[in-house]
Amino acid sequence: MKFAGVICFLVIGAFAMTTQAESEYSWRRLPWNAEPAWESSTGAWRAVVSESRGRLIYLGRASADENVLHAPPHLENPQSWGGHRLWLGPQNTWKLFWPPPADWESSAAAKVEVDGDTLRLTMPHTDPDYPAFTREYRWEKGRLICDGSWVSGESLASYQIIHILQLPGHAVVTAHAQPREDLPSGFAVLSIVNDHQMVIREPPESPRITREENRLTIRLVEGAEEKIGLPPQPLLAEVNGVRIRLLRGVTNGKAVAMPDDGLLTQVYTSEVPRAPLVEIEQLSPLLVPVGSEKRAGFAIEIELSEVDLPARPTPGK
Repeated sequence: MKFAGVICFLVIGAFAMTTQAESEYSWRRLPWNAEPAWESSTGAWRAVVSESRGRLIYLGRASADENVLHAPPHLENPQSWGGHRLWLGPQNTWKLFWPPPADWESSAAAKVEVDGDTLRLTMPHTDPDYPAFTREYRWEKGRLICDGSWVSGESLASYQIIHILQLPGHAVVTAHAQPREDLPSGFAVLSIVNDHQMVIREPPESPRITREENRLTIRLVEGAEEKIGLPPQPLLAEVNGVRIRLLRGVTNGKAVAMPDDGLLTQVYTSEVPRAPLVEIEQLSPLLVPVGSEKRAGFAIEIELSEVDLPARPTPGK
């Protein structure tokens, strides 16, 4: 009897540990701001994905309700839902340069599934000129993985995946310039002219960019909007005492071209005072799907930490 009791205790203990491990990263349905949504946490950090906006909309400490993402409380303006924007590009290939196609930017998820620790959102597919699009969210080793993919069907068309995290206007971003012969400043300004993006390789000085050797600090100040392009690299941002490290994740598909001259890490600062916000972005190469599913994708990884802890280095790679 004593032996059986020990076995029972061990089984119950193992079951409790398994349940705890499963619940740590599981997604739970709950309302957010009166919107149907899903929540998951690592213990220290919490993520919320809104069905109504079809995206990650809240990210912050699990012990508080302080969002490090820019997320307007209402859905009144479908071009300003905030959070994690995710598009197929390049933007100059869209039928209209702006706004983004509604299936990606201003639609509720058509289908939501939980597969183990992964939350999968299938977006509506109402425009036959663009492929079906899927978003996935999951925690992995303390990082939030945000994945976007598409299926090309019969046509192996190439697309670029554009990940954008919208942050409040008081966010401070850190990046690294990587000077080279064709990029003397180590970064470029990406300017829109007649609905086409120009790459200015020797940009003038900007009050929004402070440089110490090759370390760039980017913050919002009064004036016109500005976007800078950088060689692919992680980005650091600080919001409300939280450090956000935005890394490039796994790419699926065959790279066939490099839009924006390969400057696939970007930072956008908006016009002030019209809409004060900062965007940190990771973009994929132009991809062609591979495999029997004809699917291609690109993920970002978000790592959160307290600002008073030492920052990890941000290598230029």
